[in-house]
Amino acid sequence: MSTFTYKLIATIFMFIDHLAASFQISNNGILSNEILSLMRSMGRVSLPIFAYFLVVSYGKTRNISKYISRIHLGAIISQIPFSLLFNQSFYEYQPINIFSYHYENLIFTGLIIVSYFLFITKRKFTKDLFIVSFAWILASLNIIYKGTYIFNPTDLNIFYEFGLSLIVIYMLDEINKKNEVNPIRSIFAVIVIIGLSYYIDRVGNYGFSVLLLIMLLFAFRNNQYVQSGIIALWGYFMYSYSITNVIFVVLAGVSLLFYNGKKGRGLKSFFYIFYPVHMIILIVLTIIISNIR
Repeated sequence: MSTFTYKLIATIFMFIDHLAASFQISNNGILSNEILSLMRSMGRVSLPIFAYFLVVSYGKTRNISKYISRIHLGAIISQIPFSLLFNQSFYEYQPINIFSYHYENLIFTGLIIVSYFLFITKRKFTKDLFIVSFAWILASLNIIYKGTYIFNPTDLNIFYEFGLSLIVIYMLDEINKKNEVNPIRSIFAVIVIIGLSYYIDRVGNYGFSVLLLIMLLFAFRNNQYVQSGIIALWGYFMYSYSITNVIFVVLAGVSLLFYNGKKGRGLKSFFYIFYPVHMIILIVLTIIISNIR
């Protein structure tokens, strides 16, 4: 199967998962808890596939800086729909209006920007650096309107975790290339990676587990069988509380053994656009159902 086919499958299962999540959060009672639980388990297929092809794309892209900035642009566009969809108070309309800045995130925001600046842009201010910097500055914002998190710095969408993972594996890749990175920058990179790992574990949707998964997939990027095993083990430790979740993660890992290395249909922008758009659709759908009921 081609890259396009896998991403399409992952997108469909992600939609099923988020549809169930929106129904659970709004508590509209349309589907039983058993069906919603199964739908959410089906969604476990998506992340391993997207993580796998993030590593594949990293190896094939001609411009790492542009690729990372594209991921972060997706993070910027998606955060508000993500915050609204997965926030219970959005459906309760509490009369609260607060705008504040999440200061404790500033040090990690700075680490991300500086690491990206040093290792990818080569000390040149570019449009890509601006996008990445803007994304992580926004990640420190804490905006609540009428009880709803418009921008929630403690629950960032998956694009943030993917973007951060790309920065980290790029830094590791640079360190691995002898004579290209001096010792001081290598030590700095290790310190930054530790800081970023701690940060994403606190504010990410999946936390450090996604960063670890992507780093391992990158480390064994030349062996599909090992990568499949890594995904299976990751699923077991991540979802040991639910055998159904583990089964779907394992199925995702096994399915990747059939990847033929071909790109398939060229609808790259579709997958970036679909993520925020499908959440907006689910928000509207949930509001309509809530008003009807």
